[in-house]
Amino acid sequence: MNQSIRSEIATVKLKKDREQSITVCGAGGLSFTVELLRGMDISSAEFDGVSLAYFCQENLPVKIADTSYQDICRESTFFYGLLSTCGLENTGQKSRGEEGECCLHGSLNLFPAEKVKTYAMGSMAVIEGEVKNGFERWNSLKLFRRIIYDDIQIKIRVEDYVINTHNNREQVCLMYHYNFGAPFLSEECEVQMEVESICPKNETAEKMYSQWEKIGRGIEGYPPHVFYCMLKKEKNDFSVASLYNRSLQLKASVSYHTSTLPKMDLWKYLSDKRYVLSFEPCNEFPLGRNEQLKQKRARYIEPYGCIRYLTEFQVERKREDET
Repeated sequence: MNQSIRSEIATVKLKKDREQSITVCGAGGLSFTVELLRGMDISSAEFDGVSLAYFCQENLPVKIADTSYQDICRESTFFYGLLSTCGLENTGQKSRGEEGECCLHGSLNLFPAEKVKTYAMGSMAVIEGEVKNGFERWNSLKLFRRIIYDDIQIKIRVEDYVINTHNNREQVCLMYHYNFGAPFLSEECEVQMEVESICPKNETAEKMYSQWEKIGRGIEGYPPHVFYCMLKKEKNDFSVASLYNRSLQLKASVSYHTSTLPKMDLWKYLSDKRYVLSFEPCNEFPLGRNEQLKQKRARYIEPYGCIRYLTEFQVERKREDET
């Protein structure tokens, strides 16, 4: 069913339809859509009518019934939108090792959410559900997700709990793609964040290292630029990365709790055909599952353990002298 939540008056409007999405419409100006068929990731997002998220056909839900993991590995399954969750078996490029092949950025968000509940309390709206990987090889881990929207702060809080349902210690790969697109993303934007260290991942990023915070116009053939970032911690052990649009006087920020998400990718792909910038908090840089093992960077969850991951997305009106 397609559901709408109006947090201002604390009512939940339900529209009987296919169980695909939930749309949250806040009185503060932010609206966004949670995709139930894609692991409760967030596709479209608008603030006062301005689209914030990068969107393309890959946003659309896909059916993977009767599809093998090998078939998934042969396709590019990466899901764009405001939030695309990568994992839990892999983050990064396709990876091959003793356990076999892992698909690009993992397969968790290919599966529908189960046991979904929605409710509203005053200016707050809550959506929660459970996501399990349908491939037997990777089904030892499951994700419980709670999305909390605060219409006063205009903030989306994503609380995730990764749960190990088996009695073996398991590797966990997790990365959150927060993807910004036009018209919010433009030459009028700049990246704002307090950096402890920033390292270009690829040769193209190395050439543009001195301009990592700048946003240019879409250029034909512009290659992706990726930077590995360690940001300074702010209050309560959060780190914050922001994108500020001067002409719109609009600031969008992604914050993440560094206890379990200590690192972040900055991904810029400013071509004429794909114009997108992403902040990507992660539990480890996306080297690929097997490369993380080789470099002894793998992260683990204990048997029957549970690990909490927390990210937040906030929109603010800001004059340039306030940023």
